[in-house]
Amino acid sequence: MTVDGALPSSTMFSRLRRWAPIRLFSYVAAILLVAAVVNILGKLLIPPLPSLLHEPMTAVKNVLLLVAVFALYPLLVRVFEHRAASESSIRRHWSGFLAGCIIGALLVGAIYSVLYALGIAHLQAGSGFAGLAVAALRPLSVAMLEELLFRGVLLRITEEMCGTAVAIIVSAAVFGLAHAANPGATPFTIFALTAELGILLSLAYVLTRNIWLAVGIHMAWNFMQGFIFGTEVSGSREPSSFFTTSMTGSDLFAGGSFGLEGSLATLIVGLAASAILVVLIARKRDWQAPRLPWRRKE
Repeated sequence: MTVDGALPSSTMFSRLRRWAPIRLFSYVAAILLVAAVVNILGKLLIPPLPSLLHEPMTAVKNVLLLVAVFALYPLLVRVFEHRAASESSIRRHWSGFLAGCIIGALLVGAIYSVLYALGIAHLQAGSGFAGLAVAALRPLSVAMLEELLFRGVLLRITEEMCGTAVAIIVSAAVFGLAHAANPGATPFTIFALTAELGILLSLAYVLTRNIWLAVGIHMAWNFMQGFIFGTEVSGSREPSSFFTTSMTGSDLFAGGSFGLEGSLATLIVGLAASAILVVLIARKRDWQAPRLPWRRKE
């Protein structure tokens, strides 16, 4: 405290950087800035299709982006929160990631099985396994970046301010709205994506307090749709896939041009999986009560 009663500038800065909104803005801005720089460099340096160098150089770019972001985030947490970033550490969470991959694959497989049995989904041979190993880097990089932003940063810090339920709703809603400009998006498909996947991934984080279960679910969810079954993933279709799937019938079940995530069947399966996670979280009693954001957590 200074002579006139004002806080020293160092103390004010220390308190300011611990303030949740400042941390939220700083983390998101830093991660998006790094992603933007890497993507801009990629567009400048990677030759466009049909160049044979396009796919391998894109894979290298995705790896470099992940390395940069996942090296930056722990440094930010150390500076702003004076702790290790356990929520992004994979050292003790490989099993969670692998479990997430299995869960995501089973969920998508179950949805396609229902649609196939109903005569809505029709499978044909695709390009087979060619290029799938390299292609897997794309959904993996998307899953890692989005889960770090939407769960590791947005959900975690919002939970500190407002409690678990509000944080899940905010994280899931922002996740859904981030896909609102995708091809084929409608109010229903964005609502469905928010409810079926946004909430599920948020609950996966709350259950484990680490992003890797959510990353595994998210990665397998996208990979199975785009590269195994060969349908649109949030409105975008991959150029090659193991199968090629066509949908017939009402968009309410077929998903329309947005893909499987706009299907009522996917919404039902996603909500059922979320209900299971809610039960598991309730058993752990790891649920923070709602509170006003300006009240400090006791």
